[in-house]
Amino acid sequence: MSTSTPKKSTRSSKPIDDQLAPRRLPTQARGQQSRELILRAAAEVIEAEGLDRLTTKRIATAAGVSVGSVYQYFPNKEAVVCALTLQWLGLIRDKMDAMHPSNSGVPDVLAYLDLMSAEIREIYVGQPGLDPMINALYAIPSLNQLVRDHDEAVAASMSSAFKMLAPQADPLEIEALSYTLLVVFHELTTEMLLRRPALRQQIEAQLRACALTLVNRLTATS
Repeated sequence: MSTSTPKKSTRSSKPIDDQLAPRRLPTQARGQQSRELILRAAAEVIEAEGLDRLTTKRIATAAGVSVGSVYQYFPNKEAVVCALTLQWLGLIRDKMDAMHPSNSGVPDVLAYLDLMSAEIREIYVGQPGLDPMINALYAIPSLNQLVRDHDEAVAASMSSAFKMLAPQADPLEIEALSYTLLVVFHELTTEMLLRRPALRQQIEAQLRACALTLVNRLTATS
C-alpha cells in the first residue's frame, strides 16, 4: 500500500465549453502578469459589486487596462470567472500536496489536521468574491467534471496522508474520513467566513470538534 504523495490530478479529458475557455494562455512573463492582473481585478469587482454586475468594462477599469486587453485573453466575462475559479481550485490542490506529511514533515494525524484547517482557512480568506464564484462554478454544467476531479484529487491527498500517519487504520475508514472531511471543511469554512461571519468563532470551534471526533474514530481503529 503506497503512502507516497499522490500525483497531482490531470485535467479532465472533458473539455471546457468553448465559451468558457480562455482565448489564449500567455507564455511570456509580461503576458502572464497582464492575465493575472485581469483575474485579480475581476475578483475585486465580484467582491465589491457582486457577480451580476461584473462586465468586461468593469474588469478592464479595475485592472487599469483596455477592454481589448481583456478580450485578448478571454472571450467574455464568464470565461474570466471560470479561469479565476479554476485558479483557486488549483491553489487548494497545491496546498494539499505541500501539507502531505512526506512534504511538510507533520508528525501525526492531529498535527496534519490542525495544519490543514489553518491552511484551508487562509485560502478561503484570501480569495475575494469567493462565494459567488463557488455558486457560479456549481451552476455551470460543463465544469461539473472539473469539480469532481478536484474533489477526487483532494480526497486522494488526504487518504495518502492518513495512510502514512495511521498505517494500521482500516483503509475504508480512511477513504470515508477523507471524503467526509472534504465536505465538512468546505461547507463549514464557507459558512463561517462568507455567510455567517458573526458566528465564525463558534462555527470554527465546532468544526474542530467535529474533525477531532472523526479523527479519533480513525485512530481508534489503528
